[in-house]
Amino acid sequence: MKIVIIGGGVAAFEAANAARKFSFEAEITLVSNEEVLPYRRPALSGLLADFKINEKAFFIKPESFYEEQRITVRLNTRCTAIAADHVILDDASVVPFDKLVIATGGVACRPPLPGADNKNVFTFRTYADLKKLDAALKNVSSAVVIGGGVLGLELAESMLKRNIKVTVLEMMPRIFAGKLSETESADVEAKLAEIPDLTLKFGVKVKEFTSAGAVLEDGTLVPGDIIICSAGSRPALGGSAELPVETGRGIIVDAMMRSSCENIFAAGDAAQFGDRCFGLYNDARTTGMIAGTNAAGGNEIFSPVTATPMRCFSFGLKLIMP
Repeated sequence: MKIVIIGGGVAAFEAANAARKFSFEAEITLVSNEEVLPYRRPALSGLLADFKINEKAFFIKPESFYEEQRITVRLNTRCTAIAADHVILDDASVVPFDKLVIATGGVACRPPLPGADNKNVFTFRTYADLKKLDAALKNVSSAVVIGGGVLGLELAESMLKRNIKVTVLEMMPRIFAGKLSETESADVEAKLAEIPDLTLKFGVKVKEFTSAGAVLEDGTLVPGDIIICSAGSRPALGGSAELPVETGRGIIVDAMMRSSCENIFAAGDAAQFGDRCFGLYNDARTTGMIAGTNAAGGNEIFSPVTATPMRCFSFGLKLIMP
């Protein structure tokens, strides 16, 4: 059996690992457009502080693991088309499969605002984004972060460690408004207000990006040498638009992570189960394992929880929010 997995994140890794555990005989190929082996994506924001990588902590497994497990990994490779029994890669090579797992993750959202494509506006989701932003930060003294969620705070903390003044803009009226009570939000905001060179503005909307910073709807300019959009993500479907599969926001799957095409599975941020798209690390791990096992011939079933807890440990906070 030939199993192809598209993606370079934890869902893709877990799919490959689970497929190998279930089947010693399967030929497993992992195709990733990343330049490095599968890594722990939540670690990226912390690395922005100094870009010193602890390989054991950052990479899920070393290169030797893939060799020992006979998992072929093709890095820096994009899938340009997907058919019912093969994928076509950007070098024009054709890779046939008996089962396919699409674990292409998500794409960082860039607000559809004037100036969103300016050179000083960044998104942050991949290792490539980290390298690009790290280089840009060497020449700046101030930054604006769009989005006051977990990632936004993590990015702010890392930039403060580089002596960069940071302003965080959040459209919700208070921090973690959907997760904390008004009293809890007020307590967190009070702690963050004590941090030097960190400014948080809530209940604000951006109408434009300029080379000088972000312009709010009331015309106020929030100055910043660079702007980082931390406003969520959407499923990265890629070539799946050409597939005979049902899609919504993501690739619609059943509890086995199987799409409407019986030999194609999806996992992680690219998948949609019911009306839910996955967006957290543990969800990606779990769905990846199920998709990989079932692609290899298993019969694993996804048992959704009501909500995966969201954790925030930036600036000494210890928040675990349902």
